[in-house]
Amino acid sequence: MKKVISVIITFTILVSAFSAGAVVHAVSEEKICGDYKYTADGGKAEITGYTGNETEVNIPADLDGNTVTALGEDLFNNNHNIEKVTIPDTITEIGNCAFFYCEKLSKVNIPDSVQRIMNFAFCGTKITEAVIPKSVTLIGADAFANCLSLRKITIKAELNSVPYGICNCCENLEEVNLPDSIATVNQYAFSECKSLKSIKLPEKTERIDLTAFSDSGLEKFDIGKNIRIIKGLIGAKKLSEITVDKDNKNFSVKNGILYSKDKTKLVFVPSLLNRKNLTVPGTVKTIKSAAFSYNKKLEKVNLNKVHTIEGSNFRYCNITKIVIPKTVKSIDEGCFFGCDKLKSVKFNRNKSMYIWNYCFSECEKLKYAEYPVLKNKYCGEGIFDECPALKKIKVKSGVKIVPWLAYGNKAFKEIIIPKSVKKIDKNLGYHYSGKKKTAVKGFTIKGKKNTTAYKYAKKNKFRFIALK
Repeated sequence: MKKVISVIITFTILVSAFSAGAVVHAVSEEKICGDYKYTADGGKAEITGYTGNETEVNIPADLDGNTVTALGEDLFNNNHNIEKVTIPDTITEIGNCAFFYCEKLSKVNIPDSVQRIMNFAFCGTKITEAVIPKSVTLIGADAFANCLSLRKITIKAELNSVPYGICNCCENLEEVNLPDSIATVNQYAFSECKSLKSIKLPEKTERIDLTAFSDSGLEKFDIGKNIRIIKGLIGAKKLSEITVDKDNKNFSVKNGILYSKDKTKLVFVPSLLNRKNLTVPGTVKTIKSAAFSYNKKLEKVNLNKVHTIEGSNFRYCNITKIVIPKTVKSIDEGCFFGCDKLKSVKFNRNKSMYIWNYCFSECEKLKYAEYPVLKNKYCGEGIFDECPALKKIKVKSGVKIVPWLAYGNKAFKEIIIPKSVKKIDKNLGYHYSGKKKTAVKGFTIKGKKNTTAYKYAKKNKFRFIALK
């Protein structure tokens, strides 16, 4: 998916080259030798340009007596002729975007002399197999991203981690072979690798970062004995089975669900686990990031005695209603974002809590919601934004400030405001079309007489219904 690449490309090329340890070459006069432009320093040359139109390119090992050691940034960027490249064994560095979107390039060798493969080096090419030699000490971000024909990658280099986005969006990738040295699988490493059904992680692996396998084809995931950090398997939509090594001291599986060893944290619920109803065990205090995300089977969940719900947790789930228990103290950003079957949200907690931004945004069928007592004024921005079916909001007793609440919610026409409220956002009950501010027709405020709610309704000529 090319849009994933475009989102990060400008930032990554400008910043990651340095953070990834790219070599900054001395500036020298550019020279020409045949189809190649190059710079030279101390008898070593970096190729900086190519003017030929061949389909098969044999990169020279020597230019005017200078040993070619580097393929420069953007060297063959968007070359639409090249189908095969032979790289000589004098090359130590393949620069940023060296073969970026050479869409016909299907065959290329990476010799044992290469030490650094920089950002986006082979991104968007047509190669079917990649072998990274032991000599390589650094691989930049998205080095083989969006290689739609890539089916197999073997990393022989003794790296400490699988690089960020190395095979991002390689939708036909089926086989991955990793060295025993891998301790971390970084973000987006195998994101959107839809043909990757399984992967064997080395015994030394300790950490799996969020989105490492997002929207991949993983059906089964084996957690080795040394894995101690799993930030999430967000978007692994085909995952149906998780196993944990019996000697792992950090995780356990019960009824197909991944927990921390002591069961105080719920880590992940596989998307294809055939469960419509789920009660979170009473021992669980924290639900980790994206634990339920994209789960289309689950319709009802009882949060029991949970204290913390981390970010993006129920994102794009099919739950129809949610009751937040009184034990919950914090709900992180975007937790219920895009739950398009969610119809009601209730809070049993009357004490203050943290709810971070856009928590219930874009829930298309949400009709009724309660607004809880928040810890501070920075909580809850856009909490119910873009919920087009939302008609009624009840503000919980104890709330002191009522924000706009319903940006983009044209159905929102009724709010119940308690006497504890001392301030109401001036946009409550209004819609905007460009800069034009228009009152919502029939907007109704319910509350006690002679309160902030009563005065706001009277000032803005909204209908007010007095409650006993």
